[in-house]
Amino acid sequence: HAEGTIPIVSRVHTLSIHIRNKEAYNSVFLFLRDELQLPVVYGELWNELKDGERIYCGFSAGNLLLEPCGPFPEQFYTSLDFKARFYGLTFETSGALLDGVAELDKRGITHAEPSVYTILTDKRLCRPNAIVSIMEAKDKTTDQRSLPVLRSSLRAKAGGPLGIEGVEEIVVGYKNDEDLKAWRTFLEPTEPVEKDLWRLKDGPAVRLIRSDSMEVKGIVLKVRSLEKAKRYLQERDLLGESTNSQAELNKHQTCGITLAVVE
Repeated sequence: HAEGTIPIVSRVHTLSIHIRNKEAYNSVFLFLRDELQLPVVYGELWNELKDGERIYCGFSAGNLLLEPCGPFPEQFYTSLDFKARFYGLTFETSGALLDGVAELDKRGITHAEPSVYTILTDKRLCRPNAIVSIMEAKDKTTDQRSLPVLRSSLRAKAGGPLGIEGVEEIVVGYKNDEDLKAWRTFLEPTEPVEKDLWRLKDGPAVRLIRSDSMEVKGIVLKVRSLEKAKRYLQERDLLGESTNSQAELNKHQTCGITLAVVE
C-alpha cells in the first residue's frame, strides 16, 4: 500500500443482530441478558410496539456493542430462514467522518451520502446479508456506547458466568478474490497479522473466510478460563462442539447466531 495512507477505520464499534419478529427479539434479548449475562446498555424487552415500528437494544461485550434490532420487512435477505442473524458491521473512523468518506472516494469504495453514519454500498464489501458502515468515534467519557463505558460495564459484572473479557474476532465471509482485495483496500494501512486476520486497535479482530455467502458468520468471545466456561455451558445445555482450544455454543439455544469461546 502507499506510504502515508490515512486509515479510514480504527476499530469495529457495533455488530447488529437482525431479528424477524417479537418472539425472536425477546429470545435474543433474554439469551444475551440472562444466559451470557452481558450488561444491557440500552433498550428492553419488546412488550408493546405499533405496527411498522422497530425496536433496538444494546449489550456490552466489552470491546464491542451487540445490537439486536428489527424487524426490517423491507430488507432484502437472500434467505428468510432465520430467527436472528448478524447483519450490520459498524466501524469507528480513525478521524473525522468526512475525512473517512474522502478516503473511501480515493480508494474507489462506493458509499451512501454521509449522515451520522455512512453506509458503504460497494458490492464487494456488502452483500444482501451484510451491511458495512462507518461512524465517527463516540465521545470517550460520556456516551454510554463509548469503549471505556462498554469495557467498565462488563468488568463490573466480572464478565458474567462465562468470564467474558471481550470479543476476540468477528468472522466475515467473502466470495472471491475481488471481495478480499476490496476488504484489504478498506482496512489499509493495517496489514493482516496472519492469513486474512486483521487486528484493529481496541476492538475485535476481523477474520475473513472464503464462503458462498458474504455475511458475518459469527463471533469468537475471549474468556478467562475455557474450562470454567465449558462447565457453565454444559450445565445450561448451551455447549455445542468443542475442542481443547475452543467451544461453540449450541445454535438451537442461541436463536441461530454463531458464537464460540476461546481462552
